[in-house]
Amino acid sequence: MFIGHFTERPYQDPESGYFGATGRSIRDLDLSNDIYDPQVGADLYNRYLDERVYAEEMGFDGLMLNEHHSTPFCMGGAMNVEASILAKITKRAKIVLLGNILPIWEDPLWLVEQLAMIDMISRGRLVSGWVRGTGRESVAHNAPPPHNWERFQEAHEFIVKAWTEPGPFRWEGKHYNYRYVNPWVRPYQKPHPQIWLPGVVSQDSLKWAARQRIPYIMLATKLGPTKEAFQLYRDTAEEEGYEAGPQNLGYLWKVHVDETEELAEEVGRKFVQGPSNPFLPATRAQPTRRCSGFRA
Repeated sequence: MFIGHFTERPYQDPESGYFGATGRSIRDLDLSNDIYDPQVGADLYNRYLDERVYAEEMGFDGLMLNEHHSTPFCMGGAMNVEASILAKITKRAKIVLLGNILPIWEDPLWLVEQLAMIDMISRGRLVSGWVRGTGRESVAHNAPPPHNWERFQEAHEFIVKAWTEPGPFRWEGKHYNYRYVNPWVRPYQKPHPQIWLPGVVSQDSLKWAARQRIPYIMLATKLGPTKEAFQLYRDTAEEEGYEAGPQNLGYLWKVHVDETEELAEEVGRKFVQGPSNPFLPATRAQPTRRCSGFRA
């Protein structure tokens, strides 16, 4: 079993009383960054990096990062920067990126180079995940939503080729075109870092991941749909001529940590049984909540 440590790294300002919620409401887009305090942000970035160093010391197998844009619930707007720092200041744990939002990248060759450098600096500890992104990412980076899935697939194909095929070569695609592809940074791992795909219950994404033999990580979904999704992955894998095992499937499990078992039980139940949405926090500030990714 592979157990990773993860938090959303929200913006939290105890002076103003503002704590970034873990919800992904479109209403977040109306919140002005005028309330942002760079000194608070600097403290939080360093705290979140320190937490990951401590998670490695405590024996976690992976240190997971994610990326969202223009929202206070996740400060990881440039996740690869955090990963590059962890590549140097950690020694053993995998650095798991779940993940880079492929459709918003206008130049995925930069992503090829960035991730290869992280893999080299960490000496082969990178797990590179892709995501299609939510609507906020398309809005924040002016990416065309109708082409989201096409751009995702083409960028993936291009990145893998650039990591594995000697250059120079040309790339003439529908959404990306390069006259000269010859990145002078190659991944430490061969043929390339392992790729994971996190998501919820998208059949297209599940089937695509199974056909590519890419592990699929369910993001804290309800157990019924999760079982159905895992079965769809297994069925698709069988059609592709292989048997999907524990190495192909993972789950993001929400874990609440508090000062006492009684308080943890009380707050955890409020979190799960919120009045309107079971996935939105009801009362407690984010600092006591931790999410750990499980792949088993």
